[in-house]
Amino acid sequence: MTTTTTADRDIRTTTKTGIRATGKCHGCKSPLSALFTRTSTTLTTWGLTGMKSRTRRSYICESRLAAGSTSQTVTKCGHCGILAHLTPIDGTRTETPCDHRCTDATGHKCECSCGGANHGAAHTVAA
Repeated sequence: MTTTTTADRDIRTTTKTGIRATGKCHGCKSPLSALFTRTSTTLTTWGLTGMKSRTRRSYICESRLAAGSTSQTVTKCGHCGILAHLTPIDGTRTETPCDHRCTDATGHKCECSCGGANHGAAHTVAA
């Protein structure tokens, strides 16, 4: 979903995207996965030196265990309760069917038909 607002000559564009992130708890070493909504806001301004753009990203975890909106993908471990930093999946859509190798994965790279949407889903943090 993308929304654009303008005020005089400034343009603010907001894009919301659903992403999955995976990682490992530093306390109990359990593999973790969580769904996040990434909000990217780009502010484009015009001045004497020309056009300038700034982008700010924030993440909201869909699990109720999360710490709220942050600039990083952070959630609580469902096993021990320690906050864990997760890495967003780098997904590439291919013809390879999505199967247990994808849903049970603990890495951050996905190359199958889901493009990262199901990657590591077996380790999703409980709500």
